[in-house]
Amino acid sequence: ADEWLVRAENEALESARRIITPHSEIAALYANKHRLLDWSIPKETKTFRSKRSASQPLTIAFPSSTIGRKGSYELRAAVQGLDVKVVTLGPQLEGAEFWRETVIENRIAGEDWLKGIDVVVLPAFVEHKPGRLLEAVARGIPVIASTACGLLHINEIINIPVGDVEALRTEIKTLLTNGSFAENRYLRRGRDCSADGQTARASI
Repeated sequence: ADEWLVRAENEALESARRIITPHSEIAALYANKHRLLDWSIPKETKTFRSKRSASQPLTIAFPSSTIGRKGSYELRAAVQGLDVKVVTLGPQLEGAEFWRETVIENRIAGEDWLKGIDVVVLPAFVEHKPGRLLEAVARGIPVIASTACGLLHINEIINIPVGDVEALRTEIKTLLTNGSFAENRYLRRGRDCSADGQTARASI
C-alpha cells in the first residue's frame, strides 16, 4: 500500500475511541480500547469422523494459494520427511516444484475441499478473514493456525507462534501418532501453543 494510505489508516485507528473486531491479534494491538467479538461460526450439520489409521498418511489441508505470507514455507519445512499429503487451494504461486518431495493435491473452488481431510493447517503471517478455518471448526476438523489468524478465543483451534516451524512440526507429529481424532484432545478443547502459553478461551 502507498505510504500515505498506511499513515492515514494508522492515524484513524489511533484516534478511534474503540476498536471492535473478532480478530484477537488486531484486538491485542489496542489493548486499552478494544471490544473483542465472537467470530461467526458456520452452521454445519456434517460431523467429522476420521477413519485414518496410524499407518496411513496424514492428509493436511492448506486452505490458501501456495504463497509465502500464508505460511507455505513454514508448512513445507514442518512436514519434511513426514508421512503426509498436502491439499492446497488455489495456484502454486511459489512455483510448480515448491513442495519438492511432499505429495500434494490441488483442489479448485466448488469442490468439497474438506473431503478426506484430517487436519487444516494455516501458519500464516497475515490472515484477516479466516473463514475456511471457521468452516473446518464447524465440521469438527482439527485446525492448527498461527496467532496471526486471530483465533485465540476459538475452541478446538491449536494456536502456534507466527513463523515457528518446530511448534508446527510438533503438532503435526502428534496428529500422526493418533489413528482416530474422535476422542482426541483437538476435538475436545483448543490449546494455545504460542509463546505466552495461555490456553485459548472458548467462545463457541
